[in-house]
Amino acid sequence: MNLEWNYFYSSLSQSAAAIVGIFGAFIVSRILSNQTSYAQKLASCRESLRYSSKLLGRANDLDIQRFVGKRVSAGLNKIRGLRGADIDHPASYYYSELDFPVFADKAEVLEKIEKVLESRRTAYAEENSKIALSDLVNPVNRRVIDRLTGRPSGKDDEWEEIYSLAQECKRQAELIAEHYDSIKGNPESSTQITYTLVLMAVLFFSGVIYPLSFMPVPPGGVVLSLSAFWPNFYSLKGVLLLVMGGIFSSVLLIFLRLNWSLKYPRYEVKQLERFSEIGTYSKYFESMEKNTIAGLIKKQNKKFTDT
Repeated sequence: MNLEWNYFYSSLSQSAAAIVGIFGAFIVSRILSNQTSYAQKLASCRESLRYSSKLLGRANDLDIQRFVGKRVSAGLNKIRGLRGADIDHPASYYYSELDFPVFADKAEVLEKIEKVLESRRTAYAEENSKIALSDLVNPVNRRVIDRLTGRPSGKDDEWEEIYSLAQECKRQAELIAEHYDSIKGNPESSTQITYTLVLMAVLFFSGVIYPLSFMPVPPGGVVLSLSAFWPNFYSLKGVLLLVMGGIFSSVLLIFLRLNWSLKYPRYEVKQLERFSEIGTYSKYFESMEKNTIAGLIKKQNKKFTDT
């Protein structure tokens, strides 16, 4: 009978040890793989954040507000110089024909154009009684377009510098967004791995250590009582099992702590989320992004190329 119990406990402990070994090898390799991926992602994210900060500094160094204001004022001044039928078009017509900067908010520019048109129409109505009828109407409407679509005032190289930086910031924002999506939720710090490590510890102590504590089975069979535990605990067998259990527990705790540590710093995650928006670099770049949907940049680039 004792031989059967010895065989049972031996088989049980060996089977449990094999299961723990198989899952342990998989979990350890997974954690180490996650650690490598975590280190690479973290280094890449930090490098991208440093470059984003440089782009933000470059955007702040450029006086985009002055440039946009100057170009908007130049466009409005062209409208103020129109007369007669030239001022009968809606504000959207002048916005599309004039080279208003793509960095300006479209709604604000349209509002300014409308105010200039109202003022110009009022002033022109007062002049209507003093000028000849031939001065009221342009013979060819094409002349209006020609005057409106002339080469815009301002430094072309300044426009190109701002536009180039805006495109660079846009690409960087898209790259940052990819980084943010890849680390959001701390995918390398797996909750499933934590649960698996805990279950492995339970399986090891209940399926390996506990059965081995009964071997060899004494004459008369196994006695399941608390009083029978202490003689085994203070014996050489108990010391060996205690050392083995302590070493295994230490290894599990090391990898459990490593798994917990694979979480990205909250500050850097927030910075990634912040720099994934192009408006973070400049509000004018955000306006450019909105105007891109309307195809305004393509139109304006063509005008700069043709002139």
